[in-house]
Amino acid sequence: MKNIKLWLPLVLSLMGLAIAVYVLFSDGAGDLLQSGDFRIDPKEQVTKLTLSDQQGNMVQIENTGEGLWVLNNIGPANMAAMRDILSTLQRMDVRRPVPLERKDEVMEQLSNEGVVVEVFATSHWISLPGDIRLWPRQKKIRTFFVGRNTGDGEATYMLLMNAGRPVEIYLPGVSGGIKEVFVPKEHLWRDPVVLRLPPGQIKNIRLLWPDNRQGSFEIKHDADEGYRIKNHLGEPLERSAICPERLERYVTTFSKLYHERLIPGSGTNPPRDMVSVDGPFLEIVVTDIDGNETLMQFFRRYPPGDGSLVSSRRDHDPNRFYLRKDRGDYALAQYFVFQPVMRPLSWFLTENDQSIKKNQINQENLSES
Repeated sequence: MKNIKLWLPLVLSLMGLAIAVYVLFSDGAGDLLQSGDFRIDPKEQVTKLTLSDQQGNMVQIENTGEGLWVLNNIGPANMAAMRDILSTLQRMDVRRPVPLERKDEVMEQLSNEGVVVEVFATSHWISLPGDIRLWPRQKKIRTFFVGRNTGDGEATYMLLMNAGRPVEIYLPGVSGGIKEVFVPKEHLWRDPVVLRLPPGQIKNIRLLWPDNRQGSFEIKHDADEGYRIKNHLGEPLERSAICPERLERYVTTFSKLYHERLIPGSGTNPPRDMVSVDGPFLEIVVTDIDGNETLMQFFRRYPPGDGSLVSSRRDHDPNRFYLRKDRGDYALAQYFVFQPVMRPLSWFLTENDQSIKKNQINQENLSES
């Protein structure tokens, strides 16, 4: 008993010191130094993500259960962006808690500018031994705030819901912060696909060159005769005048058409220096077997209005143009991707039909440029 009385004050003093140190330096963030508090276990079946900010931007991406992700219930999400964010959620780690002297500053930034991220995954009401799970449900497994990248650019400020102190999150093995992975802008998450129709799903293709009607044509699928091609007057061309390999190849080019970058809000008021006031230089309408039409309008991309030219041969960008699908927003697209569908009628003709080819030569050169 005497020994206990001698040691008790010392033990109590050490316990008090330990508690003071914990409160002073952890400030509620001690548990946040474990990677699992932010990182998502790869075994978790993520079913939905929501990203939102104080400006009213909101993105919801949900798994359809068939390997596809749907954006804001309007269409497919960008799969490259989805792979990026899922990989980030599974690998990100805590570098350190925010220093106490910067805590209030970072908390204010997160409150005013932070993006709220919610992660949902498949859970089960009942889990039994032997990996037996019954009655699946969707459950929110994480909610956290994403702020600015750190001053050194190698991490990102984040705050777990109900935590008392923000931390610096980084991606092991990767240089740079990860703020850009969680931007809640819908156009960044849209699937860049313009058209994805295999030949068996195409019923009709109408192509119009406004500056050269003779280069225009229509391809129509006939149940008995396959694909037939008509000129700008609607007159069917003889099969002997058409190269069947080129016709077949052309129809397949509509199975994978992607734009480079969508320009949000440009559909109603496009900038004057972005789209030619002369209208599209090419229009293509593709109809699928269900009767759904897709209109694609192609516009030249011009340099700034300072009198300069892109090159000595042309006054427009030779690499990129502006594409408008179904009269929606404009997108930046590459000639390299779309050149296979930008053909004049003469491209399909056999070498024996030189009369039409000579009339089309100028348009062919234009499409190949």
